[in-house]
Amino acid sequence: MIGTYIAAALTCLMALAVGRGILVALGQRERSWLEPAVGLAALFAVAGFFARAPGRATLATLAVVALLVASVVLYRRKPAEQKRYRPADMVRIGLPVVLIIFALLAIPFAISGRFGLIGVGFNNDLGLHLAWAEWLKDGLGPSPNRGYPLGPHGLAVALEVLPVIGLDQAFMGIVIALPALTALTAIAAMPELSGWRRALAATLAALPYLAVSYFAQSAFKETAEALFVLAFAIAMPAAWPIPRDWPGRLRTLGPLAVLAAGIVFSYSIVGLAWPVAAAAIWLLSYPEVRRALAPRRVLRALTRPAVAAAAAVVLLIGLIGLLGPFGFARSIAEVQSANTFGPVNPAEVLGFWISSNYRLDTAGGASLPWLTSAIGALALFGALAWWLRRRDYAIPAALAGGFAI
Repeated sequence: MIGTYIAAALTCLMALAVGRGILVALGQRERSWLEPAVGLAALFAVAGFFARAPGRATLATLAVVALLVASVVLYRRKPAEQKRYRPADMVRIGLPVVLIIFALLAIPFAISGRFGLIGVGFNNDLGLHLAWAEWLKDGLGPSPNRGYPLGPHGLAVALEVLPVIGLDQAFMGIVIALPALTALTAIAAMPELSGWRRALAATLAALPYLAVSYFAQSAFKETAEALFVLAFAIAMPAAWPIPRDWPGRLRTLGPLAVLAAGIVFSYSIVGLAWPVAAAAIWLLSYPEVRRALAPRRVLRALTRPAVAAAAAVVLLIGLIGLLGPFGFARSIAEVQSANTFGPVNPAEVLGFWISSNYRLDTAGGASLPWLTSAIGALALFGALAWWLRRRDYAIPAALAGGFAI
């Protein structure tokens, strides 16, 4: 138990430190609750990238340590000038939320009377991930498929360097840390809430039914994707209109790029479908964007050398990612269908059991499913009305993108 929660706490602290350093490097001068997601995305991207390089586990661990040290040094040399939250405020606001999440996620261990891997017997998927992490360390055993994202595996191997943390504890620490970091990130969307209302809302955002279902089987790809998409949606409004100066572009677009990298190295390139769909729907809410997408204007823009060169670079990067050394194209089908085995009832997204196995559209589950569906739908429509009344379309756009996918 101690090793697992040490790994979870270290993952949270490392994500906060790296996120702070990256935002400072990008020109962010005030503290932000996007730091946890940005930091974890960077850790996954660095660990996953170097896990494929010669030396695998050793190089991935050194890269994670170097990123952490660089972030701390950078933050110390460039202290924030306009601090929205002082460090003490960040601890006062965030620590209770993290402790609540940690306590709730201990329920499966308390029920079973033991501490270890959960989900075994229902879905033994984590056993394969542990074997792949062992392969990163010593080259023995089954190797991951070419293109499979190894960001969480590389970070788990880095955490296991500490004597008190085993590889299984490192993985479970990451699985526990993901909802905690999601709760901290959700605080960024609720600046008007305070005290117990903020803690309750952040907890509900981090532990809805589907997230708890994935946690119960030790899954991490899906909860990581949810964290990064949530952070992406919260960060989108600051990126439009796109600043004309490069420092401004780095400050607003940089966090989105880091989050996208975290998605690629934790869920594979197919995970970019969610932020891309959210951004596309959200941008269409602006009249100037709709006018710019007129066919005549698009054709005229594509004839400009700078636009054509940028499109060529993006296409080249995409081809390298799909067919190059990472070969993500070979793993798209495997990743996107990893934990679903058939059609599922879409009402499950409203937060309750609709079937005895959430991965299938089967009989059993909650009583009075239509009544609970109606309650969930009313809550959803009320929330959408609240966002739309504020003319804040980023979160509804992310939701619409998810439904479309």
